[in-house]
Amino acid sequence: MSAVNGRQVLFDAASCIKRYTSVSEMLSEFYGLRLKYYVKRKDYMEGMLSAESLKLANQARFICEKIDGRIAIGNDAIVSSVVSSILCNTTDQFV
Repeated sequence: MSAVNGRQVLFDAASCIKRYTSVSEMLSEFYGLRLKYYVKRKDYMEGMLSAESLKLANQARFICEKIDGRIAIGNDAIVSSVVSSILCNTTDQFV
């Protein structure tokens, strides 16, 4: 890229060769593209963190219910009764 003679040819966001007249034109196009991807990454990370938070809250609630004796799990418990007991306590389900 030669900034002296004004012949600035680069690939744009669509992977096409484009001639830019100034550095500020390149930066303005790059800024919009990067901002879009920063927002996408932020939304993805927020979703992952909220899912992890929900999972940990459910685990903590399960442990507290086990300690308090509201859920009985042992060798004599039947799996279906444990599952129905957990589902009745409005535990969020993960697929």
